[in-house]
This record gives sequence, structure tokens and C-alpha cells, in this order.
Amino acid sequence: MAFNQLPINSTGNHPDATKFSNLSLTDNTRPQLTNQPIHPNSFNPPFNTNNTSGNASFAYGSQIRAKHAFPPPVAPMKEPSQISHVNSAIPVASVAPRAFENANFSTNSQQKTVPVKPVPNFPNSSRLPDGSQERISTQQHPNHSSYNQYNRGSDASTVSAPPSNFPNNMLTSQYNNVNDGSHRMAQQHFAQPVPNYNNVTGASQQSQFPNQQGGNFLNNSQPPRTSPFPTGQPSQFPQSLNQNRETGTSNFHNSQPSHFAPHASNQNREAPPMMYSGHGAAAPTSAAQGNFQQPGAPQNTTTAYSSQKSSSRLDPDAIPSPITVINEDQKTHGGNTFYTSQPGIVPPLCTTKFKAIDNGYCSPRYIRSTLYSIPVSKDLANNSRIPICLAIKPMAELEQDEIEPPLADVSLTTTPVRCNRCKAYMCPGHRFIDGGRRYVCSLCGCQNDTPNEYFNHLEHSGRRIDAFNRPELCLGSYEFPANIDYCKNQKPPKPPVYIFMIEVSYNSIKSGLVSLLCQKLKTLLHMLPKEANAEKSLIRIGLATYTNVIHFYNLQSQSSKPQMQIVSDVSDMFLPSLNGFLVDVEEAKELIEKVLDSIPLMFEGASEVDTVLGPVIQAGLDAIKSIESCGKLLIFHTSLPMKTAPGCLKNREDKKILATDKEKQLLQPQTNFYSKLGIQCVEAGCSIDLFLFPNLYVDVASLADICKITGGHIYKYQYFSAELDSDQFVSDLARNLQRPCVFDAMMRIRTNTGIRPVDFIGHMHMPTAQNAELAALDCDQTILVELKHDDKLDESAGVHVQVALLYTSVAGVRRIRVHNASFTCATQLTDVFKSCEADVLINSLSKQASRALLHKTPKQVKEDLVNLTAQTLACYRKNCASPSSPGQLILPESMKLLPVYVNSLMKSTALFGGPSEITVDDRSFLMNLISGLDVSSSLAFFYPRLIPVHNLLNVNFPIPGQVRCAADKLLDDGAFILENGLIMFLWIGMNVSNDWCSAIFGVKRPTEINREKRVIPKIDNPLNEALLNIISQLRQERKKYMKLFIIGQGDKLEFWFKQFLVEDGVNPSYVDFLCHIHKEIRQLLS
Repeated sequence: MAFNQLPINSTGNHPDATKFSNLSLTDNTRPQLTNQPIHPNSFNPPFNTNNTSGNASFAYGSQIRAKHAFPPPVAPMKEPSQISHVNSAIPVASVAPRAFENANFSTNSQQKTVPVKPVPNFPNSSRLPDGSQERISTQQHPNHSSYNQYNRGSDASTVSAPPSNFPNNMLTSQYNNVNDGSHRMAQQHFAQPVPNYNNVTGASQQSQFPNQQGGNFLNNSQPPRTSPFPTGQPSQFPQSLNQNRETGTSNFHNSQPSHFAPHASNQNREAPPMMYSGHGAAAPTSAAQGNFQQPGAPQNTTTAYSSQKSSSRLDPDAIPSPITVINEDQKTHGGNTFYTSQPGIVPPLCTTKFKAIDNGYCSPRYIRSTLYSIPVSKDLANNSRIPICLAIKPMAELEQDEIEPPLADVSLTTTPVRCNRCKAYMCPGHRFIDGGRRYVCSLCGCQNDTPNEYFNHLEHSGRRIDAFNRPELCLGSYEFPANIDYCKNQKPPKPPVYIFMIEVSYNSIKSGLVSLLCQKLKTLLHMLPKEANAEKSLIRIGLATYTNVIHFYNLQSQSSKPQMQIVSDVSDMFLPSLNGFLVDVEEAKELIEKVLDSIPLMFEGASEVDTVLGPVIQAGLDAIKSIESCGKLLIFHTSLPMKTAPGCLKNREDKKILATDKEKQLLQPQTNFYSKLGIQCVEAGCSIDLFLFPNLYVDVASLADICKITGGHIYKYQYFSAELDSDQFVSDLARNLQRPCVFDAMMRIRTNTGIRPVDFIGHMHMPTAQNAELAALDCDQTILVELKHDDKLDESAGVHVQVALLYTSVAGVRRIRVHNASFTCATQLTDVFKSCEADVLINSLSKQASRALLHKTPKQVKEDLVNLTAQTLACYRKNCASPSSPGQLILPESMKLLPVYVNSLMKSTALFGGPSEITVDDRSFLMNLISGLDVSSSLAFFYPRLIPVHNLLNVNFPIPGQVRCAADKLLDDGAFILENGLIMFLWIGMNVSNDWCSAIFGVKRPTEINREKRVIPKIDNPLNEALLNIISQLRQERKKYMKLFIIGQGDKLEFWFKQFLVEDGVNPSYVDFLCHIHKEIRQLLS
């Protein structure tokens, strides 16, 4: 082992430049660069031909149908509210007979059902074949509509109906949240047609939906069921429905439902076309390059229907809409203050702009739950089929007026006061007794002696007189300073270090990456995170470059010139010298700038294409371990590390096995080298952030493991071009360097007796079942934790959860951040469903699906999703809803968006891919991304935001309200922005006004807009400035920079844009999926 120490001369020429020039590459070894339009991150539409596959991703296999009968419910609960939607006659399906047992409810209300008149020209359209009526309703959640969440009263009163000018003949509920404890109720009227599907004919008669298996992704224990569309049998849907809504409280009261006459349209639905979409390297610029599909876009594969017609169609505007729910919640809670003083209160949606005040429990910015009223027993939880999951974001950024967790004073006790049994930290839930000399732990119930130095007297209410002077006694989130006992090796920590490791191969030089990065680092290094009120950042930095050898740079301030140290023996990696490698940015500013100016010149003639990666990480890890500090490595890499060295990989890309049972092999690492190395990094407090700039396959599945284990991130820029992708790359890098971040962290979750955490999903390492270790944790990372019962809960005590995070700050200070959350206990399923938050549920289902795809086929995972949705809604129908016609689909108000979100989830190619639709690298990248998404980001990712921008009025025009993500919302004379947190489109209608084109693009007509530049020019007029401001605001709201693509109506790439319109299309559309779920529910209840 040896290294050469070479000075950097003033001319910038590499002293060992001969080895670059002597290496000649043939056309077969040198990758070809392209300047074609490239998509952000892994969003790289492939070159592909038309799909000829006849397989449908939702096709059912044939199974023997088993019949089980459910025991009839005892005095089922009455319906709180109803909104009619979809009807169907559904064949019987099987399910375990005990799935909904232990439900024993009583009610004192009666519901009337008024027959619906048949629609003209459609005989008997309001009746099912068995003569029963058909209608849909949604049960109202107490956190929406007429429910006053802060004043839960028991009286119900009727208010006048709202004006009848609501679109689609629908009267919206009027909400009047008063403080007298009453609940205001109003009727809702809908008029809508219902689909009537004729028998499926032709060669293929399979359903679009997969066979359902019982259980969820973690426990699949229910027996299989057969397809709801058996071959040769008709699939009948009535043509009318009766809709009504009743508004109810926690104790249901009599309320007269509303009844409506339906209408239907005599519109035939032709069979969907044989859609195909592919994924690959770059966006096709001509028809000859074939179709493609964006990673993360809804899947669009061959339909199993060869012919399908309908004499009527359900009005999409009349079914539950995410836009309506979001707008109503914003109207109700937007701009208001949410107080966290009571357990079990469902917070405003994550899309709502509100202010959270910590009054004893942590803000929903830190912890959100799928349920805020936890089932009291395991059987009740299993019956509901809703997983109990917490989306925990320990270092979340707060709104401007919200207060960061304060630092508690432990000067008297020298260490935080903790329970002797469960080790929970002191919190507002603990109850003091014996005049304050003892306290009862709110988690385990243990009685502890109060330390003498912590003692204080109690008020008449039992609260300590100094409660409001101590954050741990009055707030849900706070921090403790940690003493030496909480430090690694019983030594005080040091400030973290950032080491930049830049590949200087042929690819990175020619793409302009090295020159761009070195230029921008001179500015970004002065924006590193620092402690609050600190003058400067204490983070030290190091620089290294590499190809198949590694170059270290001595940046010691005493030297007049920086020095390079080269290690050529990468098989046994070591760090030449720590002297001058890690320096303070301000002290070594001049030398740092000299090195950054010299690197592009030194390697200008680089010809190496074979690179290493494992030794690079090992070298950075050795540097951090040697100084006994923590930090992270930022590695900028371009190609598959095939050079013989530790961590070398083989090219195993095989498009033939995509969308097959063997596909999951490519989504798993081909070697455990990076997983083992990641564990070593976690032990040393070293996180890995990997920036990839590939032209070819790089095996993201293997490389992403080390980022995920260490709490790092992975970024992907396919076919990177400094000219086209500089804004995206620089923005992502700036966000990475500047956002709040902590290091060498350990997270522990403590809960009540009777329930415990059993599963963790996120970017972390789990050495034990209870502790999560994170080499780094920033404000964008979310960890999903699933809770399960191990005993019956105490209903009066509720459920308390305490999240403790031990970490090292950017100033090298060891601290403990504590978040406390509390939930009520539910003894009835009605209370469980009322407290559900669908946004968190979809976040948890997407992460569970992403992990399950490593061990199951996409078809099996889809079956689990459909099965979970159907069984959850069937449980509500059976045990909570009032008796009604079997043709009525009843959805709980809190979960009425579950079908549309699950359908969007199953359409995502990021999870389920398809034949030649998306590269395996893109799939691995996006699956890694999904595992760390917070609730708001996952919601936008699976249900993109569609915003009209053709009616902007002035510069300060706010972001227009979004519309439903459907093609029928697009106008020929309009323009719309679509964004999902990773990519942004500007769709322009063919008949948009010439004035709009002139103001925005400076051209006379839409056909003259240059869409290949993907840039909106700056023109001095209010309309142009308003649109640019909106795009800027949208980018600021998201965690990653969204590159803009301009799509014109009728363009060859328009179908790529429309694949993000998740309510449309096949496999299936939202309307079709809702009909199918209704069938599945009826099968379960038959």
C-alpha cells in the first residue's frame, strides 16, 4: 500500500495526466452522451415499441369459490350520514366467518327508505335483480361537515338547507361550528346516473381486479376468494340510485334522510383501447421512438376487457372527491388554531393551512396516526381491518408562528427524570400524588418517588405549581440536554463533518457535472446549517475526487498551496493523513476555492470510465471514525462500479423478467456488501447521501441500501446535462446542505401496557426490535411505526405514546427530543371509524406495499390492497351502518376517499411497473423514495395536483384552487399545471387565447410555443409574472425541485401527461374501481 503526494501546480494540469491520455477507448467502451430532453431524477421515459401483451395486471386467476355466511349483526348501529354513489349486483364471495364477530351494538334510531322512481327509458332501473333498491351513502366523520370537534354535544338540531346553486344539482351542507355543544345538520341532494354494465364478451372475460387474499401485507391469513367477474356470467349494475345523507354524532339521533330522483344518460361505453406505455432512458422526440410512461405515473397496461358497453354512466362529479374534502377542511380549519390539549382529536388535514399550539400533546406536524381512537382489544382492531400506524417526523419543520420544542432545565437533577420501570421521560401525562412526593407513570402505571431536588408542591387541582415553568410538565414536545452518560464511549461529541467525494471520470467531465459542482460549492459551503443564534456553522468539510483511484486534498490553512494525496491501492483502503483533510470553511476559504477552481482543469482530459465506489465510502468512513466525530458523505457518482475492488457490481439488467414473478430479484441487492458497510457507517454516525448521474444501468437496488440504512438520501439524474438539469441539481444540493439535520441519533418508542410497536419502515437501521438507529435524521424524513395489541387496553386510561430521540446537533451538542401523543380507546367500531385519517392510511399502505414488493409479485400486493379496502368498508357496513338495501354502498365519512386513493396507488408504476414500462433502476429509486415520504408528499405523489392557470388576473394572484385529476377537467381553451412533488407539467389547450400565448411565451399562437426548451421566458407583464410566481410557490412547497415540462394538446407526449390523471383511464378508472369495491363488499356480506 502506498500513496503519492503531489502538489497542484498553478497551471492546473494534473501531474499524472499521462495515464489519462494513454488510455484509449473504443466506441464500445465509451458511453455516448445525449442532449435529448431528460426527465428529473429517475423520471426517464424509455424508448419502446407498442405493447403486444394481452395480460392485464388486474386479471384474476380461476379459483374454487367457497361460501361462508356471516353471523347476523345484533342491533346494528344506525347510519350517521349518507351520500349515494354506486350500485351493483355482485356474486357471492367467501371470507372467514369470524371476520366481523364481537360486534354487539344497539341503537335507538330508525331510518326510512323511500323507493326511487325508475328512470324513463330504463325499465326497472332502480331495482336490482333481487328487487332490492340500489344506492350509495357515506357516513359522516365527526371531524367534517356539521361536527364541532371542540364541543361534542349530544343534541341534534335541524337547520335550513343551503342554496341550490351548487354544481351538478348538489346541495352542500352548511356548517355552523358553534360553542353551545349542538350539532347542526343539513340535507345533501345529489342527482346522478349509475352505470349498467352488460355482459363482458370476447376472447378475454377476466376482471381488471386481482383475486383478493385475506390479511394485510404483514399477515396474510384469510382464505382466498374468487373473482367477482366469473367467466361467462353477466356483471349487472342498475341504472339508478337513491342517495341520502344523515348527519350524526357519537350518539346517533333520529334524522330524516333525503331522497332524490336519479337520472341516466344513454351513453355507450366502448371497450378501452389496448393501452401501452413504456419507460426507459429519455423522452421520445418522435413517434419512432415509441411510447413511454413516467416513473411514478399511474400504470396503464393492456385491459382484460375485449368489449364492454354501458347504457348509463355514473357522474364522476357526484362521487367522493379529494378536492371537495380538501377544500371543505381548508374552509373549516384554514387559518384557525389547533390546540393539542385533548387526546383523540382528529387534526386538520395535512393539506390545510393551520397553526398548531402545543397544549400538552405534540403537534400533528410531528406525529399523525391512522386512528385517533384506538380499539380497546385485539379482536376489535382485527375486525376493523385498519392498521394502527403512526407517521412520525421527529425533526419536522414548523410554520412561521409555531414554537420549536424548548430546552428543559435539568440543572438541579443533572439528568432527566425518568420512570424507574419503563424509563419513560417526565411528561404532562404523569400524575403527581402524595402532595407531589410521588408520581404515577402514564405509560406503565408505576409509582415513582419524586427526586428531592425536583420536588414542588401541588395546586388544589393536583397540578404542580411550577407546571407552566417546566416544558416537560405542560408541553407535548420538548428537549433535554444529555449528560456524558448519553454520549458514545462516555466522551463529549464533536461537531459533525461533511465530506464531498466527486467522481472525475470521462462521463462526469463531459456532462459538465464537475465544473458545475465545483463552481456552486464555493457558494453553498457557506450556507451549512448552524445552531440557532450562532454566528457561523461549526461543521468542518473535506474534499476528495476519484475514478479507479482516490485523491485526497490537504486544505490546511498554513499551506500556501493545497496538496493532493493519491491512493492507488483501493483493494485495502486507508486514509493517508488526517492533517489538513477536514477544515473549517471560513478559515480555509482561499484554499478551498483554489482546489475547486483547479479540479475541472486537472481532469479536463480524463478518459477513465471504470470507477469504484465501495473504497470511496470506506475512505470517508475511516476519516470520520479517526476523529471520533459524526457526519455524512456526499458522493457524486455516474456509473456502475465494475472495477475490481470491494463493492464492485455486475450488470444484471434483464428487461425480459420485468412484470414477472422473477422481477423482485432485480429489486433486491445483488450483494450484501453495501448493507454491511451501511451498518458500520451507522455505528460510526456516518450517513451517506448518493447523487447518481447515470447514462446506463447502475443497479440502484444495490446502491440505495447504504443510503436507506444510514438515514441518507439518494438522488438520480438520468443523462445529466449541466445545461438542462443544473437548476434541479443545484436546488436539490442546496436543500440537502441547508435543511436542519441531526446526527448519530437513536429513537425509542414507548407505549402503554397492552400495545407495542412491532414494525418500522423508513430510512434507518434496526439493531433491536425497539431501537431505531439513524446516522442522520433531517426535517424531511418520516418513519412509519405500526402498533399492535398484546393485551386488552384500559379504556379509561387511553393510549399514550412517547417518542424519544437522542441525537447530536450541528453544534456537537448531545440532546434528547421527546414527543408525547395521546389517544382515546374505542369499545365500538363506530368510534374507530370516526377517528380514522385516510391520508395517513394511504401513506402506510404505500410503504407496506413498497416493502412487500421485494418478496411478493405485484399481482399479490394488489390483491392485498383490494382485499383490505373491501373488508374495511364491509366491516363498517355490517357493524356501524343502519340497515339498508344490499344495493347501497355505504362509506364512512372519514374514509370516503379510501377507494380513490387505493385505486391511484395501484396505478402507480413506481410500485407496480409493468412490461418494459419502467426501468428497474427507476423502480428501485422510487420505491426507496416512497419509504421515507411524509403524509403530504405521499398524498401528492399518488394523487397529483391539477391547477388551472389560464385565468390569472395579476402578479399577486394566489395559487388557483385545484380541480379533480381527470381528463374531462381539461379545457381546449385553457392551460393547467400538474405536479406530484417530483415533476411538473404545463398543459396548454389547442384553443387557448392568442393573448395568453403572447403574454406568457411572447408568441402569437399556441402552435408557435417552443416546448422543447421547457422554460417559460420572463416577459414584462403581469400575467407572465403571475404564472412564474405560482410555479415558484409550488416548488417551494415541495421537498424536491420539480422540473417543468410543457405539453401541448395533441402533442405526441400528451399521453404521458394524461397517465398522471389518476381518475381516468383503464385498470381501472375511479368509477369502475368504486363499482368493483361495492361488489366485493356485497360478496363479503352475502
